[in-house]
Amino acid sequence: MNEKIGDQNVYWDEEVLVPEVRWYETLFRSKVAVIGLALVVFMVFVAVLAPWISTHDPVYLDVMNRLQGPGPDHWFGTDEFGRDLYSRVIYGARISLFVGFVVMLITSVLGILFGVLAAYYRFLDNILMRIMDGLMALPGMLMAIALMAVLGPKVSNVIITLSAIYAPRTARIVRSVVLVVREMTFVQAARALGVRDVGIIFKDVLPGCLPPVIVQGTFIFAYSILTEAALSFLGAGVPPHIPSWGTIISSGQLFMRDVPWISLFPGIAIVLACLGLNLFGDGLRDALDPQLREVL
Repeated sequence: MNEKIGDQNVYWDEEVLVPEVRWYETLFRSKVAVIGLALVVFMVFVAVLAPWISTHDPVYLDVMNRLQGPGPDHWFGTDEFGRDLYSRVIYGARISLFVGFVVMLITSVLGILFGVLAAYYRFLDNILMRIMDGLMALPGMLMAIALMAVLGPKVSNVIITLSAIYAPRTARIVRSVVLVVREMTFVQAARALGVRDVGIIFKDVLPGCLPPVIVQGTFIFAYSILTEAALSFLGAGVPPHIPSWGTIISSGQLFMRDVPWISLFPGIAIVLACLGLNLFGDGLRDALDPQLREVL
């Protein structure tokens, strides 16, 4: 049985009181999740404060100082055109994180929309899910290259392409959750009382979908950063004149043997960003799952 003492719920059995563990308490007790969150927050601050913490104009050409190694004037060295790599990596965080965040939002909204419609209205299930299956059947990178070849290299087109790739995965997860929730007693009772479908969906169904969607969103964030970097590396993503981690790595591939720092530092930035998002996503998944929570 449970009982409320003060502002905290406790479970008691045989005169032993066990306080209920809140999800955020479990999250912040996980060292892995805290490390991941710290990395994500650090990357966000770097992107936001780029104009103030950068030391040079990221697009300024200084050919007299091209291919210089890391030093006091250029902390990460310079590229083949003499551009300061430290400033380019800092500004590259803006593009990569912006693309990943917007793709996460779009895929979450589309995934919830299609997943709820397919699971709640069964006559739409075969139509919507076959479309999702068709999109998921194509290799993600191949589909991304094909779409970018049609749409052209542009930041907005990268967002559209990645959203089309990852939205079906979120829709599948939402559908599986809604199929369970729609058969629960409280949903059946609301339907018997004459509550409209819109009210049931927003009040009863959607709250059960949010935890898995939030966790999936952190992984999609990381996948989007990786895919955007891969597309930019191949020349099919962000235009070359815009500093992003993928374009910086691409520009350094011809000098990898003699000048490795051009590709090294943006590569480290990608690893840190994706590592932080995955660690935080793992901790968030454990915290939001009641079966995985630790009892205080």
